[in-house]
Amino acid sequence: MLGESALSRVTRRILAWRLRSRAIKQLTLLLPASQIEPDIEDAIAAAVRRYCHAKIEDNRLQIRTTLIQGFMSLLAVIVAVIILAVVVAYLFLNGIVSPSSPQSDLLIFSLSVVAWVTLWDPVESLAFEWVPAHRQNRALRSIVGMRVAVREQAAEDAKT
Repeated sequence: MLGESALSRVTRRILAWRLRSRAIKQLTLLLPASQIEPDIEDAIAAAVRRYCHAKIEDNRLQIRTTLIQGFMSLLAVIVAVIILAVVVAYLFLNGIVSPSSPQSDLLIFSLSVVAWVTLWDPVESLAFEWVPAHRQNRALRSIVGMRVAVREQAAEDAKT
């Protein structure tokens, strides 16, 4: 439906329902009678579990990569800010810029803005970017625990 897989749609619904989704114990698939075979529930359940486990592992790798990149970016930015702070201190200590001049206020203000702007992305990455993949893993784990049932699709449902 809507150009997406059924499991993606189920995962999104579980994420949207949050607390109510904990009560869901069964995943029911509606298929035309011609596609229902004796062992289809077991085959579909195994395929759903394989997909969920693979997606969970992919999300774990994505989370790990995001955190490593965020941490490395944070270290690089901290080093850059320290270097800028040392340059500013050098300017003050050697009398190039007077501590009570408007230039010193501008220099300190500029340093604080540069530090804040460059720190923002790594901190945001470490704090928030991994959360959607983590939430999706929680939903996928709940799908793995669901019973899979296959039912015959009603004729009027097949038309829509």
